[in-house]
Amino acid sequence: MVSMGNVCKHCSELWHPYSKGVKEVMFLAALLVCSTLQAQSCAVVANSNNIWYTEAECQADAMNFALELVDKGFSVRPYCFKVGENT
Repeated sequence: MVSMGNVCKHCSELWHPYSKGVKEVMFLAALLVCSTLQAQSCAVVANSNNIWYTEAECQADAMNFALELVDKGFSVRPYCFKVGENT
């Protein structure tokens, strides 16, 4: 029987694009959502269900959700925060 380690020594590099010696940095989308212009009406909401590999993906996710909330009358400021090693 052949072990998987002998078949593909670098499979993890193929499956995970950031495993080739690059320090893994990911991005978390968060929104500052306000129902009025008063700071007391604001809350921070983070999309902890999705952590993105690129800042562009994160920004797209944050902007899509922000636009939905703007359509409902909220004031929204989207952000993307680095998470991971040495952030």
